[in-house]
Amino acid sequence: LDVINHTIKLIPHGKALLMHYDKTQTSISFSTALMNLLYALEQCYHTEGNPKAQKALLERSLSIQEQEYGTQHQYVARTLTCLGDVLNGLG
Repeated sequence: LDVINHTIKLIPHGKALLMHYDKTQTSISFSTALMNLLYALEQCYHTEGNPKAQKALLERSLSIQEQEYGTQHQYVARTLTCLGDVLNGLG
């Protein structure tokens, strides 16, 4: 529970990082770190019961992942699965 509360406090920082993502030159290691952060934030939104924020984050993640890794990458598949689950829950 402490880990979840700590991660929830990081949500504003993750959002700030996303706002600057398009303005930076990225490397694969940065992209991998970003994907790990986005996954953690998505899990926080899930834990908070905030599917609309979760959906928006997953859509943003998907866009970045497709650009960085292509449409056939495992990160893209995982994100599509999570997005499908969220959309199913939203009705």
